[in-house]
Amino acid sequence: MRVSIYQPILLALLILVLPGNVWAGLPESLKVMSFNVRTPVDAAPGKRWEDRRAAMVTMILDVQPAVIGTQELVQEQADYLAAHLPGYRWFGEGRRGGDGDEHMGVFYDSTQMTAEQWGDFWLSDTPDVAGSVSWGNLFPRMVSSNSCRAALALRQPAWFTKKAEPRQARPSREARLVFISTIEIEDETQGKTKARRLRA
Repeated sequence: MRVSIYQPILLALLILVLPGNVWAGLPESLKVMSFNVRTPVDAAPGKRWEDRRAAMVTMILDVQPAVIGTQELVQEQADYLAAHLPGYRWFGEGRRGGDGDEHMGVFYDSTQMTAEQWGDFWLSDTPDVAGSVSWGNLFPRMVSSNSCRAALALRQPAWFTKKAEPRQARPSREARLVFISTIEIEDETQGKTKARRLRA
């Protein structure tokens, strides 16, 4: 049993949380990618979204990951990727709620995986409140999660994608505690996450 994890040079983080006996029910090889898409605000040549997006699509189509956890994804980027990645679907809410601002969007290959449940929570004192901020954070920090079942698999893993608060010790520590406690609650309720819209 092995899980192949492809991580591009861009700083990114994808966290996999699997029950102890879940590995036996997964395919022999499962590719997972984490990608910090970076918001399309940089106007420098080579760093603009228009200059980077084709390379991102090419990389994903070449690697063919079952699941992609993204960070700093905005709606226009998600729309482009969804239109250029046949078979991939995505979900995730903006960090302030709704479709605006950055998303921690999760893409999955619908030919390899079936989404069972999905949802979002915020790394704050009030995780269920969209856009909530605590501990001196400058921006809302959030997690998008889902439970996907691989084709012919007996078990379904849970996937979580997030972006940590950089260079701030207390917010990072508190966020980890909220993250862990929320995962434990979801595990106890068998992953019954508050449902959000699944994107085409």
